[in-house]
Amino acid sequence: MTSTDGIIVNDFHIGALDSICPPEVKVCLTEENGKESQVFHRALEIQKEVYNKWICVTEACPPLDFLFINGDMTDGRNPKGKGEGLWTENLRAQSIVCVDLLEMLPMKKDVVIRISFSSAYHAGHNPSTDELIYQEFRARGYTNVKVDYDWPVQINDMKFHFNHKVGVAQNDVTSLEKEMMWAKVHQTEYGHIDGIIRAHCHIDSHIEKRGMYGWIVPGWKARDEYVKAGGLRYNPTIGCLILHVPENGSKDFKWNWMKWALKKPLSFEKII
Repeated sequence: MTSTDGIIVNDFHIGALDSICPPEVKVCLTEENGKESQVFHRALEIQKEVYNKWICVTEACPPLDFLFINGDMTDGRNPKGKGEGLWTENLRAQSIVCVDLLEMLPMKKDVVIRISFSSAYHAGHNPSTDELIYQEFRARGYTNVKVDYDWPVQINDMKFHFNHKVGVAQNDVTSLEKEMMWAKVHQTEYGHIDGIIRAHCHIDSHIEKRGMYGWIVPGWKARDEYVKAGGLRYNPTIGCLILHVPENGSKDFKWNWMKWALKKPLSFEKII
């Protein structure tokens, strides 16, 4: 059975010291005033560990018909923390590194790329890093690229709804169940939706209910100061979602996670 293959990635949080990063970054920039600048960074050990998982994705991924970028791909400027925990606050540099990583994927020449708008805190405004990522893809010759707040899309005979944010509940399946409920409530207007795909929580979750699939796709950031402040509840998952959508009907639809738990999310100090 021939299928249309794609990947959903989100929550790279490029720029953060505990997120995915190439082993070495060197970005040359020309500012609006014509001044040239350079951003340089060597990855920390935790960043290398996360990056190595990305290498696994690029090596195992099929040639992609579509790429969905589902928000929070950059960490932004961390205004509340005044830039603490970042290796760069430069939004353009963060966006360029993001596209560099995504271009490691085996994409077909006519790949379809869709970008969901992120949390404003991480993406900024006018332009947001979502728009900068869009511009960077266009500058590199990709033509079928769009950015919007949410994406109701049809892939062959199946319909999916992509959006970045989803509620963070004590049981994260609850958030997906609520989305599925609303899809059913509004089915007369929306039509049937086969799959609901969300991000934002940095964990993986999956449910099949009411004739629908639901996923929360994990991110690419280790335990940061926000997670640490919340105690032991959250241990972020690293990974992405791959879809194989058959050309005729949905009975042969397949999907798979590529996901990992980091080796040592807690580092215990021996004090005595």
